[in-house]
Amino acid sequence: MDQQLITNLVVVGLVYLLVFLPRFNQWPADYGGSFSGRPSGYINDLTFLFFSLTYLATFIFLGFALSQIPNIQQYFPLIFGPGGQGQPIDPTILNSNFAIAVVMLVTALSIPIVDRADSRWRGYLLNLARIPREALALRAAIIDSIDGLDHSRIYTSNLSGDVRQTEQAAFWDRCLNEPDTDANELATRTLSGLYIIEQIRDLSPKSQDLEYLANQEKRFKEIATIIPTLGNSGNELSPAPYRDELDMELARLAEIYACYTVKKQPNATQRYRALNEAGFPVSRPKEQNGKLIMPVLLTGSVLLACCAVVTMLGLVLFDVTGFPGPPGRWFTMERIYDWTSGSWFSFVMAFGFGIFFNEILEPTLGRRSLMAYLLAFVFSTLSACAFFLFARETFQPHYLWLAINFGLLSAVTIATLKRTVSDQSEVLRLSMRLAVYYGLASVIFSVLVHLHAGVHAEEWTITPGSIATAAVFGLFRGAVIGFFVAYVFIEFGRVQQNSDRRRAERTHVGRRLKVALRDAQIPAYLKNLSDDGALLKVFSRSVSVGDEISLTVGSQRPQTGSIQWIEGNLAGVRFEHDHHSLSRAA
Repeated sequence: MDQQLITNLVVVGLVYLLVFLPRFNQWPADYGGSFSGRPSGYINDLTFLFFSLTYLATFIFLGFALSQIPNIQQYFPLIFGPGGQGQPIDPTILNSNFAIAVVMLVTALSIPIVDRADSRWRGYLLNLARIPREALALRAAIIDSIDGLDHSRIYTSNLSGDVRQTEQAAFWDRCLNEPDTDANELATRTLSGLYIIEQIRDLSPKSQDLEYLANQEKRFKEIATIIPTLGNSGNELSPAPYRDELDMELARLAEIYACYTVKKQPNATQRYRALNEAGFPVSRPKEQNGKLIMPVLLTGSVLLACCAVVTMLGLVLFDVTGFPGPPGRWFTMERIYDWTSGSWFSFVMAFGFGIFFNEILEPTLGRRSLMAYLLAFVFSTLSACAFFLFARETFQPHYLWLAINFGLLSAVTIATLKRTVSDQSEVLRLSMRLAVYYGLASVIFSVLVHLHAGVHAEEWTITPGSIATAAVFGLFRGAVIGFFVAYVFIEFGRVQQNSDRRRAERTHVGRRLKVALRDAQIPAYLKNLSDDGALLKVFSRSVSVGDEISLTVGSQRPQTGSIQWIEGNLAGVRFEHDHHSLSRAA
């Protein structure tokens, strides 16, 4: 194995174990959460390992960039200062520009402005790693189900009973038993917060969270004594600040509850079953990742053929135009194999990172966020650099331009995900536009590769014709690959949208009510409503498919319908007749 490669691996390993791993396992000074202790205590081991390596990878990428600076050794004494007898430390002992660059980066962390930038980046990664995707989805489900908690059931009877024993018993009885009262929202949210605190304690939280829970329980009970006075004529206090405070703290409690639930119940089915048994009317969301399986497999397999065709046509173009380069013909089987496998691996890693970071960051940052673009580009470029590092005897400077060119495909991939398109002509138009963008970017980097290689190779002659040939090859390769990737993902998205489109438009309602079932009133939570049906969360085990129910929204007359399906606490209702005024009232 090459001596420089061994040096690089040893330096990276030591720096990871001695510097980056301990540094990543510390909360940044400005971290806004209430957790204390080490981050590794709150993160799944594999998740922690992945994000710590992600943290290391950013410095590896920067090290690659710094190592391309000519005569980087001369800057080494400026950072480390003089050595013994006034002589600077000899950097040749590292025997690698990359190793020198990594050591310089580690030393630069002691500079305050660099340390602050690193702290923000580390805090961002820790914020992502501390709450896995499962916990994020569960947190949203818990928040959505808070309004559906039935505080008269056995699991909250103790909490609501304690409140009723106070001097304001009449108020609490009225607002808990009459959902339409003005103070019902604040009252039920207060009880929900107390109940979530009780559920978190059953999961054996850490000591720092127990302290936080105790403080929050005290605050919720204080708010419980204030709520009955808000409606008095002599009280000038507004309920808005208390509503905002309750919403913020409920979101925080839901986050903690979701994190501990995910840790205690790794199996998703058991996790949602346990929450339903605890009284939270949550339903397991349908898996969305399966929608990406087919386009990913199709893209990965057919992209190999595209790379082979583009490579062969490009090599023929080089031979026809007399493109400068190594002695002999460009079109050889060895070069076809090397260029095809290298470009295929780099392109696959590029769109793979694009999908990964978009799916990971979308719940936090929104669709196609700038941070998702940036992270996907950085790590897909880094993976291409790693390929050239291990596939070539030496890492030539122009490989970095190639890696950046490959990494840009991750941006094209993110731009195609979950696009709303109406017909196939729009798919073609959007795919061609993205192909042109990526083709033009590939022109720039193909020319840079040619210019950089010409400067460092004696047999390489740069002429206007050779620059034009490099530009044509870059445009052709970028346009073909960009169009293929964009078309596959956008077309699959269009087909999926058409299959998922509902026959009737639904309106989100999100309110508690009571529905009539067999001459009895049962509590329910109306999630959404359309002209021909409704989606309810029901809290009675006596409901079954085929039951006739009646519900009332606003001042409209009762609408009757029948239960068509039941899944967990969710029930689909179809009305006997389309009722346009009912959906408008919602």
